[in-house]
Amino acid sequence: MDSFIKQAAGACGWSTIAAVDGHSVAEYMTVRSGRGLGTAAINHRVRALKGFARWLVTNARLARDPLAGVKLLNAGADRRIERRALEDDELAALLDVAERSVSIAVPKPYRVARADGSKVLKTGWRHLRVPHRGALYLLAASTGFRSGELRSLTPRSFNLDAETPTVTFEAGYSKRRRRDVQPIRRDVAEALRPVIDACGSSERIWAKAPDNLAPVIASDLRQARWAYVRHATDRDDRRRRVAFLRESSFLATVDDAGRKIDFHALRHTFITRLARSGVTPTLARHGTITLTMNRYSHVALADTSKALDALPVLTAGGRRNQRTL
Repeated sequence: MDSFIKQAAGACGWSTIAAVDGHSVAEYMTVRSGRGLGTAAINHRVRALKGFARWLVTNARLARDPLAGVKLLNAGADRRIERRALEDDELAALLDVAERSVSIAVPKPYRVARADGSKVLKTGWRHLRVPHRGALYLLAASTGFRSGELRSLTPRSFNLDAETPTVTFEAGYSKRRRRDVQPIRRDVAEALRPVIDACGSSERIWAKAPDNLAPVIASDLRQARWAYVRHATDRDDRRRRVAFLRESSFLATVDDAGRKIDFHALRHTFITRLARSGVTPTLARHGTITLTMNRYSHVALADTSKALDALPVLTAGGRRNQRTL
């Protein structure tokens, strides 16, 4: 958060406290938007500036808040990435594949020189060792923790032997800059125990996980799709499975609607599973429940659609599906 304040304040041209004003922030938002920065990212920086201005007022550095009238941009109108939640069978297939291997192959672009001196872009493969990926995916889908939060965890972060097992991450790694303690299911705790016991008490469990986990989970999704075909019992079953993959979005990184599965989609999966179970998704740890439901409104829409499909069919005149009184 401090880095956002410094960067944005410098871009606004603030050299002294007296220079803090709403006009420079509005101009900053316009410029950054024109350069392609997403609305959500801009709002995150503006929130940091507004918090800084409130701190100045609270500590008697300024008589009034000069940014009180600055409005955030409409993040709903500029969603850069639309994600979808994994269904239970997709999640099970992903976890199974991730548990079976330590190394994965991810695309690596490179340039090859031609005889005329020009270069052509090609794609090769780079092999990475990302151990305990299955446990990482399981914990992400069971807690909704973000990738940076998960990479900060050590065995000391877990209390698996409590009546209600918990996982804790410190304020320095939280998006909200506060210490969070979250319960986890007993079966999830037992599945994580071998991985946690194999690490030193102060060693980060997923220290070898890359910052960008999108190509990692994409590789595991590809492997899961191939495994689905390989597990066919005979030739006819194999044909049916191949046809099913072509016609559906099962384990696809992008579906027909353009929605993606990346690592952050596991957070969507967690919140979706909460909502479908009738639990208010406060464990998403957003600032407000309104933000959670606005961001993940597709959950309610999908379940409402399924509920409507279960209603009796109505026809003109109401001659069908009439109840006998």
